[in-house]
Formats: sequence, structure tokens, C-alpha cells
Amino acid sequence: MSYRVRYMPRVVAAIDRQVEYLLKHYTSVERVTAWLADLYDLTHWPHRHPIAEKASAEVGTEIRRVVFGNYLIFYRVDEARQGVDVIHFRHAAQETNRLVDDAT
Repeated sequence: MSYRVRYMPRVVAAIDRQVEYLLKHYTSVERVTAWLADLYDLTHWPHRHPIAEKASAEVGTEIRRVVFGNYLIFYRVDEARQGVDVIHFRHAAQETNRLVDDAT
């Protein structure tokens, strides 16, 4: 079964900025490509990542979290429409205060 993945515009912009930064300063193209490939795995295995308990409580719905090195991506799975909504991207050291706003 394949899920349709939607990225909120703020998430796309944040990921783009991070990829640019990584390529410019630290990371090889191969590593960034592998990192992005993990994102595309959400189309086939969205339940493989753990539930983010704190984020789920804040938003009021089940939110899952993908860890990419020092970064976190938060998303929710909508079984009724076979979809995944990627709602937030941030450095792991940042607070989740904006997660509620991004999820609505």
C-alpha cells in the first residue's frame, strides 16, 4: 500500500534551507541524498517511526517523529485518505512550541 505524502509549505522551506546549508558547509551529496531518501520512505512505511507522545498530546492527534541526525521531522498518518502530512521540521535542540500551529 502506498501513502500520499504532503509537506506543509513551511516544512519544505525549512528542509530546503537545511539541505543548502549542509551541502555548503559539511555534508557530501551522497549523505544528503540518503537523508532525503528516508523522507520518501514515508510513502510506503509511515508507521515505522515512533509516536511522539509530547507532540501528540499538544496537537490532540497521533504524531510520529523521524530522527535525521540532529533534526526531527514530525508527521501524522491519515488512514482514511491513505495520506501522510509532514507538519514540522526542526533542530532537535529547539522547542516544539510551533508544532501546534504547523499541525492545524
